[in-house]
Amino acid sequence: MPWSNGRKLQRVLLIGGGISGTAREILKYPAASVDYVELDPSVLEIGRRYNAQALDDPRIHIVEGDGRSYVRSSPRRYEVVIVDVPDPATSQANRYYTREFFAQAKRAMQPGGVLCISLAPYENYVSRELARMIATAHATLKEQFAMF
Repeated sequence: MPWSNGRKLQRVLLIGGGISGTAREILKYPAASVDYVELDPSVLEIGRRYNAQALDDPRIHIVEGDGRSYVRSSPRRYEVVIVDVPDPATSQANRYYTREFFAQAKRAMQPGGVLCISLAPYENYVSRELARMIATAHATLKEQFAMF
């Protein structure tokens, strides 16, 4: 599947979510490489033990470490950056929803690149707390990225 303007997708950065199926979904497309950054070594150990097929594709390069530090220090540039971490309900997870992180993610992307994040599902009801979280994430993203 072509990426944009007929180009093939070459590089994807995945922060978290590798053993939950996100990496496998990415690799349904002919991506040349996926750099998967995982903070918790026990997640990788569990993944290798119980879901080895999720990580055994040679196009996946596993980086054990903090995704935020990786984005800040890596010289690589990506067409797609996927942040598959929990909602910003803790100080550890919140670090992936700050203006500083979004600015670093933007610098890690090639021109025309895409940043993907997700927040809690809200099909039927948006509580005040969830509405505040979504609004804050939206406002912070708008500072770095053009939105339609």
